[in-house]
Amino acid sequence: PQRESRVKMKRGCLNLKTSHKIVLSSIAQYLTIGLILLFSANALHEMLHLKLLVTLGGDGYIVLKGSLAETVITVMPSNGTVVAAAGLFVALIYSLIAYVGYWKKYTELYASLLPTLAVQLAYGIFETIFWELNTPEVYIWATVVAVTSTLIGFFASIYLLYKSLKEKLSLSFSKQG
Repeated sequence: PQRESRVKMKRGCLNLKTSHKIVLSSIAQYLTIGLILLFSANALHEMLHLKLLVTLGGDGYIVLKGSLAETVITVMPSNGTVVAAAGLFVALIYSLIAYVGYWKKYTELYASLLPTLAVQLAYGIFETIFWELNTPEVYIWATVVAVTSTLIGFFASIYLLYKSLKEKLSLSFSKQG
């Protein structure tokens, strides 16, 4: 009986090493993809504002403010609401990428997209509705919407990543045990 427990313990250690590799690899992929998409989302968002603006007959430029960008409108086209919808287009693009990740069973990809996708969707809706109001209250509420939606997306992504890791680890242990 004592000898059997030593063997089981050695197998357990082997599984523990394997599980650490799986967990660390998954977290590294999640963080890398998530950070790249998070930082590229603002640039994509503002580029879409500018593209929509110019396409509809307006004009403007993009200004860098620290690590963020902002589109400055110099000539407003007749349909400004469409120009404000850049966040919705970014959310659509990220949704398509997330769908591919889900379809390919690449949890780290679609989970890491959720915080950015959520903020772009929520902020895109908010920005489209309130684009004409240029008051401090609107900026405060826009920040509340952005932070809240990002947190909801983040917690949803952590839950998906946890479920995926739990499944991967149970498969890893069953293959080795």
